[in-house]
Amino acid sequence: MEVAQVNLHHASAASAVIVKRFISDNLSILLIQEPFVFKGEVRGLNSRRSKVIWGPSSERPRSCVVVRADIDFFCISEFLTQDLVAVQVKDKEGSDFVLASAYFPGETTTAAPPSILSLVEYCRRNNLPLTLGCDVNAHHTEWGSTDCNVKGESLLEFIISNNMSIENVICEPTFVTSVRREVLDITLSNDNMIGLISQWRVSKEPSLSDHRIIRFALRVKVADKPPTRTPRNTNWGIFRP
Repeated sequence: MEVAQVNLHHASAASAVIVKRFISDNLSILLIQEPFVFKGEVRGLNSRRSKVIWGPSSERPRSCVVVRADIDFFCISEFLTQDLVAVQVKDKEGSDFVLASAYFPGETTTAAPPSILSLVEYCRRNNLPLTLGCDVNAHHTEWGSTDCNVKGESLLEFIISNNMSIENVICEPTFVTSVRREVLDITLSNDNMIGLISQWRVSKEPSLSDHRIIRFALRVKVADKPPTRTPRNTNWGIFRP
């Protein structure tokens, strides 16, 4: 299955670009940070082929997940916040794995929000593979930043202490403007996801955001969503004795 990750910087045009890519490339899941929001709702990411999930409408969503409509999944409600959305997906072997989108607020001093700590622990406790696409707003040369800051040092300590892996390769900038090139977006995975992520890369295609689109593949075959039956379309005659 193909996954894309991107910070849309609240832009409707960037939303249109990623939806077009989602449909044309038959992507399975989008991990989105800073989506375009209007009147408390994520806009511009809906299509007939997908389901968009975000947190409480009382807060401006800074993360969301888009899942292809035919995939069997459920949203983990305890990890549904303004800055975190996690979904649990079934594969064809009957196992589950978790994909999550997270935004780490730049104004906070802690590297990983408490909800991220809880999600990592949930996956560890339930032996679930976890992939976390996030805008960390933290610098460290370990994932390709041009320098290190206190928040980056703290985040690296969190990554190491929880036996997580950084999937970024080649130190390719994920945040690019006319005056700055930096790595602010990273993809993390836990021990159970080892060997399942491949082809991680920063796309060269225009995103119409100051963040680039990240693409990667998961070596899993997702289960199809069970068919639903509409009562009014049911031929009840075949059930009569």
